[in-house]
Formats: sequence, structure tokens, C-alpha cells
Amino acid sequence: MVQVPALEDRLRAAEEERARLYRLEPSQPLKDADDAAAFVRERRMVTETGHAGVPVLAHTIAGRELVGSWMASPEVYRIYDLLNELAEHDFCFAPLLDGKVTIFDPSLAPAVQRIATDPVRRAALAAQLPPAAAKLLRRVEREGDVRMDQTGMSTKEGRAARLRLERHLLVVTQGIHTELGSHTTALRPWSESHIARRCQASDGLPDLETGMDLLVETAVRAAVVVAERQARKWFDFAAERIDFLVDAGRIDRLVPAPRERWLLPAAVTGGSRPAGARRRRP
Repeated sequence: MVQVPALEDRLRAAEEERARLYRLEPSQPLKDADDAAAFVRERRMVTETGHAGVPVLAHTIAGRELVGSWMASPEVYRIYDLLNELAEHDFCFAPLLDGKVTIFDPSLAPAVQRIATDPVRRAALAAQLPPAAAKLLRRVEREGDVRMDQTGMSTKEGRAARLRLERHLLVVTQGIHTELGSHTTALRPWSESHIARRCQASDGLPDLETGMDLLVETAVRAAVVVAERQARKWFDFAAERIDFLVDAGRIDRLVPAPRERWLLPAAVTGGSRPAGARRRRP
């Protein structure tokens, strides 16, 4: 068994590699949208903002880890411009990782489409929805286009219901301007999403578990190293598939302390499992 100091050394090395690949240490701010696009292609999956454990594009644009809201940072206008300009590149966008807006390589779109449209998964998730979210989903499925300012829900209740549906890929949303000049959100069936339009069943979608495993494995590789408790929140299926991927040797689990577990891509170890990496949960 590898001693705890050795595991801690390996974890520290992975964290240093993560900071380098994220272009945070040494600081290498992204210059323009082309530079940002190259970074997304390199990591394959990033979030625009937030703290989901994978690269955060706002941080990489600034060249440093931002504390608090990126909108309060000195780089706010450059971050805003680059995030908008990135939409002109061939990437996909969806609230994948922990509900955060995630930018990902188009090669992952078939897996996302397979997961979002699986009838058994959708039925199971719909059955577990809180009453407000279930009612909103039924209305979207019935009417095809529902504006949040016309649902009769309070702001708090409506936002919670909308975010729940978005996170589970049950609907797609779009911000719109109202007739009065304010902003609201329109909810539409997933079939109206750019991913659904991009991916047709005839294109050959992966089977459900293959698609799930691809997203989890890609996210771990993008993260370089991530706390398992955080990774298990990424998707509604993450916990189950993480255990499978660890058992299959496709991602590594480090346990430097009894209640501390970290995930790394198997490639970090050169394809072999060190003595301190565990297959199963302790």
C-alpha cells in the first residue's frame, strides 16, 4: 500500500498540473475568441462561470481564479465579449455540469442527445419532480412554448422549477425581451434545442450507458483532478457511472485520507493503477 505522503504528493502534482493546463499558474490570460476556442477544444468541456470542478472559462480569460462574481472583476467586459464571440465557433452549449452552462466539443453532442431523449430516464426524472416543476413540464409538453412571466408562479418558485427542468435536460430555454422591454425566459421541448436539431437518430447515437460514461470520463479528464463529492453532483447519473468507471480502470480514485476521495483520469498514471488508487469505495 502506498503511504499517505506519497498519495498526497501525487495529488499535489495533479493540482499543479491542473493550474498549468487551466493557464492560471503561470498566468496566461486568453487573448481573443480564437484563443478561447483553442482552449475549449483542448479541454473538450468547460463551464462559462461557476465552480463545477472543470475549467471555468471566465477564470482562464482573466488568467486567474476569480473570487466572487466575475461581473465584479476588472476583466468583466473582456470576459463578456469573449463568451459572446465564442458562440460563433462550432461548439455546443447546455446546462450539463451541475446545471452550469457548459461549452463542449460537438463530438459529445450525440451522447448528450441520447441521454436527453431516453424515454425511461425522462419518465423516471419526471416522476421525481416537485409539483411546480412537474406542472411546468406538462405545460411545456402541451403548449410547446411557455414564457416564465406568464406562468403565474412567483419568481422564486418559477426559477427553482425552471432550473430543475433545465438541469435534467427535460426542456431547453432561451432568454427573450418582452413587449415591455424587460427580460424573461421561454421554455420549449428538448426537441427544439440546437443539439437535437444537430443530432438525428439516423446518425447513430450511442447506447445510454456509453453516452453517460463518455460525459463523465470527459469531464474528469477536463478537470485533471476533482473532489469526488463534487463530481458526483455533475449529472443525475454521475454517482453510478463514476463507480463503474473506477471499477473498469478508466478513471482513478485517490484516497489520501479516510473521508477524502479524489478522481483523476487513468491516463495520468500512464494506464496502470498505482497501489494507492482504489477501485471501490472504501
